[in-house]
Amino acid sequence: MVKYPRRVRNRLLAWFIISSLLPLIFLTLALVFYLAPFSTWPEMVNLIRHTLLVPLLASFILILTLAVIIARAISRPIRKLTTAVEKIMAGETDVTVKITTKDEIAKLADSFNKMTTEVLQAKQELEIKVRARTKELLSTNQELQGSKTAMLNILEDVELEKHKAEEQRNKIEIIINSIGDAVIVTDQQGKIMMFNPAAGTMFDLAVTSVSKSFDQIVNFHDAKQKDIAIDQFLSTEENVFTINRVVLPEDEHHRFFDINISKFRNIDKNVSGAVIVIRDITRNVEIENVKSEFVSVASHQLRTPLSAIRWFLEMILAGDLGSINDEQKDILNDTLESNKRMIYLVNDLLNVSRLEDAKLNVTPVPTDFTALLTSIIRESESLALKKKIKIDLQTVTIPEISIDPSLIGQVVQNLLSNAIKYSDKGTTVKVDLVIKDQDLYLAITDQGHGIPIEQQKRIFEKFFRANNVIKMETEGTGLGLYIAKMLVELSDGHIGFTSTEGQGSTFYLTLPLIGSKAKKGTRSLAQVVNK
Repeated sequence: MVKYPRRVRNRLLAWFIISSLLPLIFLTLALVFYLAPFSTWPEMVNLIRHTLLVPLLASFILILTLAVIIARAISRPIRKLTTAVEKIMAGETDVTVKITTKDEIAKLADSFNKMTTEVLQAKQELEIKVRARTKELLSTNQELQGSKTAMLNILEDVELEKHKAEEQRNKIEIIINSIGDAVIVTDQQGKIMMFNPAAGTMFDLAVTSVSKSFDQIVNFHDAKQKDIAIDQFLSTEENVFTINRVVLPEDEHHRFFDINISKFRNIDKNVSGAVIVIRDITRNVEIENVKSEFVSVASHQLRTPLSAIRWFLEMILAGDLGSINDEQKDILNDTLESNKRMIYLVNDLLNVSRLEDAKLNVTPVPTDFTALLTSIIRESESLALKKKIKIDLQTVTIPEISIDPSLIGQVVQNLLSNAIKYSDKGTTVKVDLVIKDQDLYLAITDQGHGIPIEQQKRIFEKFFRANNVIKMETEGTGLGLYIAKMLVELSDGHIGFTSTEGQGSTFYLTLPLIGSKAKKGTRSLAQVVNK
């Protein structure tokens, strides 16, 4: 129960007592003033004492009782309000004040009840929001815990992958360092990033060579004395570049090298640099030269007796040494054909040896290429008629081109004779002559045996013949395409092919429309090729 301050209670009671006694006091004073003229002062005191004292005391007691009752009636609702406030302050929100009076305190209690109801509703809404937010926070916390766990797992995986990558890198370094060929890695600008010990030994590279341009340190020249620029290759669309028998112009050891350059790319598929593998083939070249010298000497030694055998066989067949019967004639004819094939083989060997040893003259002259091609087709018609093969020429108007007709004519004749030779009877050999970009383009397509895909990379090698052709056609030296490639490249052109085994092949050559460059050598083709 709430107790009001004593000062408040005293003032409240005093107000009730004074307000109750004022009428009695006024009555007494009126009586005194009324009896004063008729009585003495003692008589009036005695009269007041006997007539007014008892009623005055009774009135005082009654008024005091009424004052207490009235004070309690006023203070009880206030105490209820105070109690309700204290409950709310203690944490209770579901609190109402029941006051049945219809005065201002009742209105205050009603407002208080509305306020507590709104506070309760607000608290309930807040609790709902807090629960929802708490749920969200718990969910977020769980997600964070999951993310934390995932991140830890990722970090563990990254560390593991890093360790594996380090191991892999060490393995790669060990492998590269153990390779006998020189391996040099450059960036996109052609600057050296790393190299293996073989490269350091081969070209006297040191740690200071890193970050320097590869072309400045190792300046290769190809067979045409042209610089091989790595940065230029990186700007092209080719992924792999191979060139054989390159040299260092100022190499006192006169070494020869094969170079294979491959681009490598980053994760975004952009070119990051090149891996250059260089093999010292000096020993191979020396062995090849010895072999060529042996073939040349052996061919020279074989040519004279073979020619003598041919001469004697022709004399016998002509009857200069007496008559022979038909059976003997057949045997001698077969022997003569074998002798001729041996002579052709010896001549091919001598021609290759001479072509490799000598520098041919290249004498370009304005040439009607269509007319040159037509004349070669006409010369090949007799061979085509034997196999009932049709030669289909498709051409466009071609301007005169400055080439050496003897060199290119030899190449075209070789390609066309091969197409006829390795085509099935009754098929068609197509010859297409067009202009592509800035080049003259000649393609000869047959419907022959084709070339096995695993042997296609060797097709221009010396003495090479595909296995499927050897089984079907025993004649041939494997030198024709080798010689053709030498002559086309000597004329600043390019030769290539496409082939599908069992369906046929297309051999093509391109020559720049601006023509071949003149080259001064020691011999002409006519001086080299003798059959």
